[in-house]
Amino acid sequence: MSTASAASAANEATAAAGVAITVTGSILGLQFDALLGGFVGALVAQTLVTDPPIEGLTALQRYVRVFAQLLAAGMLAGFLTPVVETIAAGLLPAKVPWHALHMAVAGAIGMVAPVVVPALRKLAQKLAERP
Repeated sequence: MSTASAASAANEATAAAGVAITVTGSILGLQFDALLGGFVGALVAQTLVTDPPIEGLTALQRYVRVFAQLLAAGMLAGFLTPVVETIAAGLLPAKVPWHALHMAVAGAIGMVAPVVVPALRKLAQKLAERP
Protein backbone atom coordinates (compact mmCIF):
# COMPACT_ATOMS: atom_id res chain seq x y z
CA MET A 1 0.00 0.00 0.00
CA SER A 2 1.41 3.35 -0.97
CA THR A 3 1.70 6.22 1.45
CA ALA A 4 -0.85 8.28 -0.49
CA SER A 5 -3.50 5.56 -0.42
CA ALA A 6 -2.87 4.94 3.30
CA ALA A 7 -3.31 8.64 4.01
CA SER A 8 -6.46 8.70 1.91
CA ALA A 9 -7.89 5.73 3.82
CA ALA A 10 -7.07 7.42 7.13
CA ASN A 11 -8.78 10.65 6.02
CA GLU A 12 -11.88 8.75 4.91
CA ALA A 13 -11.99 6.80 8.17
CA THR A 14 -11.72 10.03 10.13
CA ALA A 15 -14.57 11.68 8.26
CA ALA A 16 -16.79 8.60 8.51
CA ALA A 17 -16.09 8.20 12.23
CA GLY A 18 -16.94 11.85 12.87
CA VAL A 19 -20.32 11.45 11.17
CA ALA A 20 -21.01 8.15 12.93
CA ILE A 21 -20.16 9.62 16.34
CA THR A 22 -22.42 12.62 15.80
CA VAL A 23 -25.39 10.57 14.60
CA THR A 24 -25.04 7.86 17.25
CA GLY A 25 -24.48 10.38 20.01
CA SER A 26 -27.58 12.33 19.06
CA ILE A 27 -29.66 9.15 19.07
CA LEU A 28 -28.33 8.22 22.52
CA GLY A 29 -28.77 11.76 23.87
CA LEU A 30 -25.08 12.36 24.60
CA GLN A 31 -23.48 15.79 24.73
CA PHE A 32 -22.02 16.75 21.36
CA ASP A 33 -19.11 18.68 22.82
CA ALA A 34 -18.01 15.66 24.87
CA LEU A 35 -18.32 13.39 21.83
CA LEU A 36 -16.32 15.69 19.61
CA GLY A 37 -13.78 16.42 22.37
CA GLY A 38 -13.15 12.70 22.70
CA PHE A 39 -12.98 12.34 18.93
CA VAL A 40 -10.40 15.13 18.64
CA GLY A 41 -8.44 13.62 21.52
CA ALA A 42 -8.40 10.30 19.69
CA LEU A 43 -7.20 12.02 16.52
CA VAL A 44 -4.35 13.60 18.48
CA ALA A 45 -3.47 10.22 19.95
CA GLN A 46 -3.55 8.60 16.49
CA THR A 47 -1.27 11.32 15.17
CA LEU A 48 1.27 11.25 18.00
CA VAL A 49 1.28 7.54 18.85
CA THR A 50 1.43 5.38 15.77
CA ASP A 51 0.49 1.73 16.07
CA PRO A 52 3.09 -0.77 14.97
CA PRO A 53 2.17 -1.98 11.50
CA ILE A 54 0.30 -5.28 11.49
CA GLU A 55 1.37 -7.48 8.62
CA GLY A 56 -1.29 -8.86 6.36
CA LEU A 57 -3.93 -6.17 6.86
CA THR A 58 -5.65 -4.96 3.75
CA ALA A 59 -6.55 -1.32 3.20
CA LEU A 60 -10.16 -2.07 4.14
CA GLN A 61 -9.10 -3.75 7.38
CA ARG A 62 -6.93 -0.74 8.29
CA TYR A 63 -9.81 1.58 7.46
CA VAL A 64 -12.19 -0.38 9.69
CA ARG A 65 -9.63 -0.50 12.50
CA VAL A 66 -9.04 3.28 12.50
CA PHE A 67 -12.77 3.90 12.17
CA ALA A 68 -13.53 1.65 15.15
CA GLN A 69 -10.82 3.21 17.32
CA LEU A 70 -12.02 6.76 16.66
CA LEU A 71 -15.66 5.82 17.11
CA ALA A 72 -14.98 3.96 20.36
CA ALA A 73 -12.91 6.82 21.78
CA GLY A 74 -15.56 9.42 20.98
CA MET A 75 -18.39 7.33 22.38
CA LEU A 76 -16.42 6.47 25.51
CA ALA A 77 -15.76 10.17 26.06
CA GLY A 78 -19.44 10.92 25.55
CA PHE A 79 -20.47 8.37 28.17
CA LEU A 80 -17.73 8.96 30.75
CA THR A 81 -17.11 12.72 30.63
CA PRO A 82 -20.05 13.73 32.88
CA VAL A 83 -18.92 11.26 35.55
CA VAL A 84 -15.17 11.90 35.34
CA GLU A 85 -15.45 15.70 35.31
CA THR A 86 -17.46 15.65 38.52
CA ILE A 87 -14.96 13.33 40.21
CA ALA A 88 -11.99 15.37 38.95
CA ALA A 89 -13.50 18.62 40.23
CA GLY A 90 -13.85 17.09 43.68
CA LEU A 91 -10.26 15.84 43.70
CA LEU A 92 -8.61 19.11 42.69
CA PRO A 93 -7.30 21.22 45.59
CA ALA A 94 -8.67 24.45 44.12
CA LYS A 95 -12.38 25.10 43.88
CA VAL A 96 -12.88 24.45 40.17
CA PRO A 97 -16.45 24.11 38.92
CA TRP A 98 -17.04 20.74 37.31
CA HIS A 99 -18.30 22.23 34.04
CA ALA A 100 -15.00 24.09 33.57
CA LEU A 101 -13.27 20.73 33.14
CA HIS A 102 -15.71 19.45 30.52
CA MET A 103 -13.65 19.73 27.32
CA ALA A 104 -10.33 18.88 28.98
CA VAL A 105 -11.77 15.68 30.43
CA ALA A 106 -13.42 14.72 27.13
CA GLY A 107 -10.16 15.26 25.23
CA ALA A 108 -8.15 13.32 27.80
CA ILE A 109 -10.55 10.38 27.67
CA GLY A 110 -10.35 10.43 23.87
CA MET A 111 -6.54 10.46 23.99
CA VAL A 112 -6.31 7.62 26.48
CA ALA A 113 -9.04 5.38 25.04
CA PRO A 114 -7.14 4.01 21.99
CA VAL A 115 -4.38 2.79 24.31
CA VAL A 116 -6.32 1.75 27.40
CA VAL A 117 -9.23 -0.09 25.78
CA PRO A 118 -7.06 -2.67 23.94
CA ALA A 119 -4.99 -3.16 27.10
CA LEU A 120 -8.14 -3.81 29.12
CA ARG A 121 -9.33 -6.23 26.45
CA LYS A 122 -6.08 -8.21 26.66
CA LEU A 123 -6.30 -8.25 30.46
CA ALA A 124 -9.89 -9.52 30.30
CA GLN A 125 -8.86 -12.28 27.88
CA LYS A 126 -6.05 -13.35 30.21
CA LEU A 127 -8.38 -13.40 33.19
CA ALA A 128 -10.95 -15.42 31.22
CA GLU A 129 -8.31 -18.01 30.26
CA ARG A 130 -7.22 -18.59 33.86
CA PRO A 131 -8.57 -21.78 35.40
